Amino acid sequence: MFEELFKYRAVVNRHRSAPFAAEREQFLRQRQQEGRATETLFRLARELLCVVTMLEVSSAGVTSDQISEAADLWARKQQQRGRARTHKWSRLLFISVATEWCRFMGYFCEELAARKPYAEESEPFANELVDFAEWMDSERGLSQATILGYLWYVKDFLQWCDGRWRISETRPSHVDKYLSERSLTGWSRVSAAKAAMALRGFFRHAHRRGWCQVCIADAIQGPR
Repeated sequence: MFEELFKYRAVVNRHRSAPFAAEREQFLRQRQQEGRATETLFRLARELLCVVTMLEVSSAGVTSDQISEAADLWARKQQQRGRARTHKWSRLLFISVATEWCRFMGYFCEELAARKPYAEESEPFANELVDFAEWMDSERGLSQATILGYLWYVKDFLQWCDGRWRISETRPSHVDKYLSERSLTGWSRVSAAKAAMALRGFFRHAHRRGWCQVCIADAIQGPR
């Protein structure tokens, strides 16, 4: 996997000689199979090298506090080296990748991590909504406010179509009908455009996850 992402032998050797090389390759390979872009895999590989260097990972478990402490240290080093103007983005990327990888390894102490109220277990489509939210959090690095905004529109659509057809059967015409009905009940063009954007993101994710065989995201049109 490292040979696919890096062309210089010295860089490949650096990744292979660092801790958890086989596990990192397994993680990257799985993400590749999920459909993540080569640029994303390249970024994940580079950040994982920092994570296993800065974070003490063990089968005893890793807490969110430990990840945050390692992220703070890494962000300060990046700023001192002149590679970052502020701590913010280096820190957020480190936390996102470290948390995703530790979960993949089964080392993240979930019971000690604060759960985000993305969806209640009793809600329809709760598993899909939480999965989509966690992807927006870990992969896209979106703020919780943005994630909750997207989820509001996706939840509203899924509740609207529940009982009519399944996620796998959704077509662009269904989304058009939904947006049209919501506009008739008072939605502004801005709200309809935000809903279309959220649903495009959701159905791209649904296609990657195999929840629907046809990717309808590009056919979803909001108001001009």
